[in-house]
Amino acid sequence: MKLQKENITDKQRRKLYRQAITSQTLGMQGMLAFGNGILLLYMTALGISPARIITYLALPVAISVILRLPVAYKLDQIGFKKFGTLGVFLTSVGFSIIPIAGFFPTKQAEMVILLGISILAIGKTLFAPTWLPILDSFVNPDERGKFFSKLMLSIQFLGLCVSGLTAWYIKNTSDGETPLYKYMVVLFFLSLCLFGRLYFYSRIPEIESTEKKTNNSGFLKSIREILSNGDFISFCLYIFMLVLFTAGCANLFALVEKDVMNLDGSYIILLANTTTVGALVGLFIGGKVIDRYGSRYVFLFCHLAFVCTIALFLLRNQFFMPIVAIALAHFSLGLIASFSSLARSTEILALIPAQNKSLSTSVAVCLVLGAQSLSGLISAWAISSNLINPNWTLFGNSMSAFDGILLIYGVMTFLLIVTLSLVPSVLRKATWGAMPN
Repeated sequence: MKLQKENITDKQRRKLYRQAITSQTLGMQGMLAFGNGILLLYMTALGISPARIITYLALPVAISVILRLPVAYKLDQIGFKKFGTLGVFLTSVGFSIIPIAGFFPTKQAEMVILLGISILAIGKTLFAPTWLPILDSFVNPDERGKFFSKLMLSIQFLGLCVSGLTAWYIKNTSDGETPLYKYMVVLFFLSLCLFGRLYFYSRIPEIESTEKKTNNSGFLKSIREILSNGDFISFCLYIFMLVLFTAGCANLFALVEKDVMNLDGSYIILLANTTTVGALVGLFIGGKVIDRYGSRYVFLFCHLAFVCTIALFLLRNQFFMPIVAIALAHFSLGLIASFSSLARSTEILALIPAQNKSLSTSVAVCLVLGAQSLSGLISAWAISSNLINPNWTLFGNSMSAFDGILLIYGVMTFLLIVTLSLVPSVLRKATWGAMPN
C-alpha cells in the first residue's frame, strides 16, 4: 500500500502516529538492554570477562559507524521502506540469538553472542537511516515537537517498567546467585518486543512525495561538500570529543557496582532505572530551557555537571550511605544526558547544510556513534592491558581500575571546556536564536 504525502488525511496521520510510536517503543526495549545493565549482568553470569563485556556492548555502534554513511547515501537513492523492513527483521533475529548463548559453555557462548550482535548491528544499520525520513513523510511540521516528546517518553517509560520488572524477577535466590535461565527469559521476552516492532513497522505504508528529489552527486563529492561547511563540522568534532569521555560512564558505573561493590543484580538494574528517571525529568524540562535561552548555556552546564557527577560517584565512600550517592550520580547522569542530547539536536538542526541533509545528518550521527563505541572500546582496552592500577586509593579509600577510567574521563571532560569554542552558538551570538518548536 502506498500513500501520497500531500493527500494524507488527519485520520490517516493519527493512525500513522500510533503505529510509529508503538513500533519504536517496542523495538527500543532490546536496544536499551545494552545500557541498562541487563545484557551486562547476563554476560557476567556466563563468565565473560569485564573487558570483553564492554567490547561486546560497544560492537553494535562500532559496526554501525563503519557501514552507516554508504548505506545512508544509497538508501537516499533507492528508497527506504523495503530496506528498513529488512533491517528491523535482521535486528530482531540478531537479538533473538543472544539468549541462545546461555545453552553453551563460555567460549562457545561468546561466539554465539558475537554472531547475534553482528546480525543485529547490520540490521540496525539498514533500519536507522530510514527512520527519520519515514517519519518526516507523515509527521506534521507543526506537531514535530509534541510527536517526538511523546515518542521518547513512551520509550523511556516502558523501558522503566521493563527494567523494574526485570529487577524484581532476577532478584537473587537464597544462595546469592541469580539463575542464568532468568536472564535468558528476560532476553527472549525482549526479542518478542523486537518482533512486535517488525509487525507495526511493516504496517506503515510507503509514502511518496511529488517534491522528492534524488541526489545525483557522487558519494565522495557529497562528503566533500559537507566537510567544507566549517560551522557544521567544527560542532560535529565537539560532539565527538564530549561523547567520547561521557558515553561509557553508565557501563563503568554498573561494573563498579557488580565487581567492586558486589551489589545484587536487581539493585544494579534499579540504579539504572534511576538514570532513566533522570532522563525523563531532563526531557520534561530540558526542551523548555533550550527553547527559552538557546543551547549555549546548556553546553557549559553539561560539561561541569558531567564532571560533578563522576566526582560524586568516585567519592561515594565519603558518604554515610554510599548507595545514596550512587543513586544521585545515576539520576544526574540521566538528567545531563537528556540536556546534552536536546542541546545537541537543537544545534545540529540550526547548522545542517541546505544540501545533502540526509547524508549530513548521518555524518553527525556517525561521529556520535563512533564516540560512543570508542568510549567503551577504550575502557575495555585499558582494563585488558592493565593500563590502570586495579588497586589505588583516593582519600584513603580503595579504588578499582573502573574508577581510574572514570577519573580520567572526568578530568578530560573538564579540560574539554576549551572546546566550547567549536560551538557556533557559544563562540558568537547565535543568529538563529532559540529554536522554536
